[in-house]
Amino acid sequence: MNQSRRLLFFTLFLAYIGAGVISILPGPTLLILAQHTNVPLDIAGWSFTASSIGFALGVLCAGFLSGKIAPKYLLMAGLAIMATFGTVIPLTHLFPLLIASQFIMGIGFGFIDVSINIIVALSFADTLGQTLNNLHSAFGIGALGGPLVLSLTLQMIHDATGAYLLGAIAGMVAIFLLVRQHVPRATARAHPTQHHHPRPYPGTGQKESQPQPGRSQGTLSGGAHPGDDEAQVIAPTQVQPASSVFKQLLLWLFALQFFLYLAAEVGFNSWIVTAISQTASITLALAAPAATAFWSGLTIGRLIGAQLLKQGILTEHKLLYCSFIGGGMSGLLVAIFPDHLWLSFSASALVGFFFGPIWPGAMAIVSRRFVHALGAVSGVLLISAGISGMIVPVLMGFLIPSIGVNWVMAIPALACLLICIPFSLAHWRQRHTLHLQGDAHTIKPETPLSSTI
Repeated sequence: MNQSRRLLFFTLFLAYIGAGVISILPGPTLLILAQHTNVPLDIAGWSFTASSIGFALGVLCAGFLSGKIAPKYLLMAGLAIMATFGTVIPLTHLFPLLIASQFIMGIGFGFIDVSINIIVALSFADTLGQTLNNLHSAFGIGALGGPLVLSLTLQMIHDATGAYLLGAIAGMVAIFLLVRQHVPRATARAHPTQHHHPRPYPGTGQKESQPQPGRSQGTLSGGAHPGDDEAQVIAPTQVQPASSVFKQLLLWLFALQFFLYLAAEVGFNSWIVTAISQTASITLALAAPAATAFWSGLTIGRLIGAQLLKQGILTEHKLLYCSFIGGGMSGLLVAIFPDHLWLSFSASALVGFFFGPIWPGAMAIVSRRFVHALGAVSGVLLISAGISGMIVPVLMGFLIPSIGVNWVMAIPALACLLICIPFSLAHWRQRHTLHLQGDAHTIKPETPLSSTI
């Protein structure tokens, strides 16, 4: 990795740390925010809904603007929104301003997610899977560090503003670092009649195909890299309008994967502490380490997943299958034995560990497949995930009185296992499509037989 790419990676890493800090803090500080704005706790919880709606709107806007504005500027705008309104939230004493700030900050998070996905796909095509795993671990670092800093600031100055400022400062530093950096943007240079010739995989002994005069090689390299074993990682043969992508079944199979994953992650993270507290008859404070174990496992899982891909120990598909099965089985352990503290805490860490590589790994596969419409595709996937994140935790809360905590905690585990179905179907469809394309490319035109006298 050259110096400019190292700087870009560090900048994106810092941006995700800031996003992790600010996005996690409204939960631990909800009681403080309710006291500041003089509203009941259940009313203050509507700020989370405002943030989710803002995020969905931000994703839509970023997906639309990505074809008109460079992703670098979308990211800078998202970071500026996050830093500004992340500072307003702990200071405001007006409930309407709190709701508005959470809503606008959600828009900023939507800009950040979409723009970083595009930037990474365009700048780190050769190491996409491991780069996304490393970057998303930064979010976990922020989510772990934010509550720790909050605890220190509350003890020292009895105010939560300092913890929010940490995330805001990280965002502003990232903006400063982005100003002078060159970040590529997607271009539509391929002609419909031109074909993209993929590079062979490393170790096949074949020579890399050379660019032909007058033939565009596309924005992303079509070659494989460590961690990929399937031919679908190549770029599409031509740049298509974003609207045509919505008609592809493959996109909706990917959207279903993200829907199920967020159902698993957010559902588990939202209810694990309450489930352990109720079944083991302990206070929330004693059950809280389960959430810490989950986030720690999530961060470590992404870091280790990146190394497994870098060293070529596992391919992206094999890593994801291991993650689906491992996450589902670990989640079932928690659902069956939530009252056994040592087992629940250990299994929560394992759930996080196996969940860690799923989001960045799936996003890497999608980004390579839909390189011609990164903004639109990222928008669809993130909105699908956002809908799941809003519906599933609420549904689990409604189901607890009727079916019990154990069955409710089985929902995230089953959702994780179910990802195998759309993932396998998408994998098969990609291979089938590329097989047909390969057959078409090998058909030679008919030549007239020469007659001899």
